[in-house]
Amino acid sequence: MSTFRLYRLLVRMFCCKNTKQAWGDRWGIPYHWNEKMPNGDIWVHDYKIYRMTDNKNVGYVRGKINNVRKINNRGMTRASGNSSDYQLNISVFGPTGILDDFDTMGFSVRLQNTESKQEMSIPISSDKVDQYSFIDWGDVTVCELVLKGVDLQDNCRYACGLYAIDDNNEMHSISNVFAFTTQQAGCPDDKHPHAIDLGLPSGTKWACCNVGASKPEYFGGYYAWGETEEKDSYTWGNYKHSNFSSGIYDICDKGIEGTSYDVAHVKLGGSWKMPNKNQVDELWMSGLTWTLTQENEIYGYRITGNNGNSIFLPAAGAKSYSSYIDIGTHGRYWSSSRDYNYSYSCSYLWFNWRQFGNDSASMFDGLTVRAVCP
Repeated sequence: MSTFRLYRLLVRMFCCKNTKQAWGDRWGIPYHWNEKMPNGDIWVHDYKIYRMTDNKNVGYVRGKINNVRKINNRGMTRASGNSSDYQLNISVFGPTGILDDFDTMGFSVRLQNTESKQEMSIPISSDKVDQYSFIDWGDVTVCELVLKGVDLQDNCRYACGLYAIDDNNEMHSISNVFAFTTQQAGCPDDKHPHAIDLGLPSGTKWACCNVGASKPEYFGGYYAWGETEEKDSYTWGNYKHSNFSSGIYDICDKGIEGTSYDVAHVKLGGSWKMPNKNQVDELWMSGLTWTLTQENEIYGYRITGNNGNSIFLPAAGAKSYSSYIDIGTHGRYWSSSRDYNYSYSCSYLWFNWRQFGNDSASMFDGLTVRAVCP
C-alpha cells in the first residue's frame, strides 16, 4: 500500500467528524446480511454495501473485538467500584476500493455493563486511537487498531461490539458480541503484600507480589532453594546447602515451609510461607482463569478466581550462575517441596507464553518466590 494511500485512508477513517456524511451520497445504507461464516461465529453480523447508481453489491464491511486489556488504575472510587482505563484491540476489514472511497468510516464501539445495563458509545477517532496498521489481502484491506483510554469499572461484566454509522446517523452491528469481565480493583493500598483470596478449595491465599518486590509487577528477589539471601551468582559451589551435613536435609522430606530455610517466612514473617507442591498444583489445576497480559509493560499472567479476585505473576525468568535467563518469556516460582525424581532438585511453578504447570530445577538455581498464607 502506497504512503499516499495510507495517509488518505487514515485521514478518512479518523479525522472526519461529520457522521451524517459517514457513507456519502454515492453509497446506500448497509443492511443486515446475517450470514454465518465457515470458520464459526466470529463474523456473524455482516453488512452488504451496495452502490446507489447501479444497486450493485460490492462487498462487506466486518469488524471484530479481539481483546480488552487494563492499562492503569485511575484510583477514583465510585459506588460500584474503582474506575480504570482499558484498551480495546479491534480489527476492521472491507473491500479495498470501498475503503478508499469513504470520506470517513463512521465506526463506533458500543459497550454495555451487563449488571447495571448502563451503555456507552465511543466513536473511533484520531484522539482515541493509540496504534494502527493496514494490511492488504488482495481485494480486502484490514485495519488493526488499538482504542485507548476506555473508562470502565473494575470487576464488572461487559458486552461490546463494533458498529457502523449510516447516513441517517443510525448504528448497525458489524462485529461479533465480545463479552469480558474487567479485572478486580487493585490492592487497597501500597502496603504490600496483601493476601488475595482466589476462592481455592483449600482456602489458601496468595500474596499480591513476589518476595522482595514492592509492587505486584516487580520481579523481587532471586533465591536458591532453602536460602534466604540473594547472591551475585548461583552455582553448586556457592550453594549454602551443598554440604550434605547441612540441617536442611533433615527436614526437607516434609518441606521447608514455615522454617528458617523458608525465604517467604523469614522475609515476611507472620503466617506467610512458601507454597508447597500441592498448593502450586491447586493454583493451575482448579479451573482458575490464566490470562497472558502486561502490567505496566511487564509480561506475565493474570490469574483470576471464580470470585473475581486475581493476582499477577510477572515473567521474571530465573538466575543461573551469574546470568538472568528468560526474563519476559518465562516464570519460575519455587515451591517448598523436594522433587525426588531427580537428584538435588525441587519442584516449582513455571509458565511461558502458551503453557503453565509444575517442573523441577536444581536446588542452587536462583528463582523467584510468591508467598501464601492460610
